[in-house]
Amino acid sequence: MDASPPKDVHNHRDLMNWMLEWLASVKDSEMDITLMILYHAWLARNEARDGKKIDDPEIIVKRAICLLEEWHNVQVPKPIKVKVTKERWFPPETRWIKVNTDGAWNKASEKGGGGVVVRDHDGRFLAGACHFVPSLPDPEAAEIQSCKRAMELVKLLKLKEVVLELDCVNVVRKLNEPGMDRSVQSFVIEELKQELKALDGHVVKWVRRSANSVAHILAKKSCDLELCKTWFLFSPDCIVDELAQDMPGV
Repeated sequence: MDASPPKDVHNHRDLMNWMLEWLASVKDSEMDITLMILYHAWLARNEARDGKKIDDPEIIVKRAICLLEEWHNVQVPKPIKVKVTKERWFPPETRWIKVNTDGAWNKASEKGGGGVVVRDHDGRFLAGACHFVPSLPDPEAAEIQSCKRAMELVKLLKLKEVVLELDCVNVVRKLNEPGMDRSVQSFVIEELKQELKALDGHVVKWVRRSANSVAHILAKKSCDLELCKTWFLFSPDCIVDELAQDMPGV
């Protein structure tokens, strides 16, 4: 479906007419996701007008897809889900290192943990960690503590160019927000932002759980077994199969 405006659009009226014609051509099966993405693009544009840095288009689209899936899940009768291709882990560019993190939290005990996996552009395992925390207030705090452990590994390994990936939209937004964080976790968030800025290069990205499965395994293991452990070069047995599936070309 081509959504590129024609070259003869010169004013708002031309753009509006093109938009209406384009929407009329959208298939019924694609209308929900189309309107959701347009709505979130409009929200991002309004926030940009207020001085906030506009979100990456990829994040805007993924957020719209996730919210639409949640909306479909609560409908009765349940409609057909929007088909989304399973996202896989993808290696970083040459010389860059990708660090995946995930948090786990037990509501009953309020215990939490984090999982960290460090890999290079060939998908090779460089380091990993399970990080248990005895008491955390919520799942987001577990995600943040996992990022904190990840940055400790980044400094220990003396990494310079890092892609930090996690599957928590709120934490990604906070780490990318240029202004001061005002949440209860603001101290840790601001500390992480400063550590990221000190690197030669950094990117903080949101990914789906399917592209973050290795870190998820370690996070769950850290919480369930109350485990704090770090591995270098040789990964633990529990993630060997997942690492192999993530290798480029598999």
